[in-house]
Amino acid sequence: MELLYICIDDYRNFKETEIHLSDKFKFCYSQEDLTLTCNEGMNSSFGFLDEYITNLSVIVGDNGAGKTTILKCIMEHLTYKGLEITSSCFFVFFDKSSKKIKIFTSGKFVCNLNVKNNIESLDDPEIFPSTGDKKKRNV
Repeated sequence: MELLYICIDDYRNFKETEIHLSDKFKFCYSQEDLTLTCNEGMNSSFGFLDEYITNLSVIVGDNGAGKTTILKCIMEHLTYKGLEITSSCFFVFFDKSSKKIKIFTSGKFVCNLNVKNNIESLDDPEIFPSTGDKKKRNV
């Protein structure tokens, strides 16, 4: 799976932060109604990458900018092992084998995230809570 997008509502120094990791899809999150809108992107790799490398994203910044904090956020929320997670985030992945968008949620997004899919070639995304109820839900 390819990580496409991260939305951090509140994690350490990050508040209401969106991180885009792909240009194939464009995501827009609305705080007012907890809605994530999925659109097609421009996919501008121009053939520079090998056929097995679908995307190249980097996290850069000065010392103390939050690079390690972002990586810790990803690890803590996606490798949930019964720890109490008090922050709210969601992560959007593209599953290449099933050709589906999958969204992993935590905190306030577990039951409340709405998704508007504007990509005709893809089925509606699946949402997986990372805490408590482990049942997936389709949008």
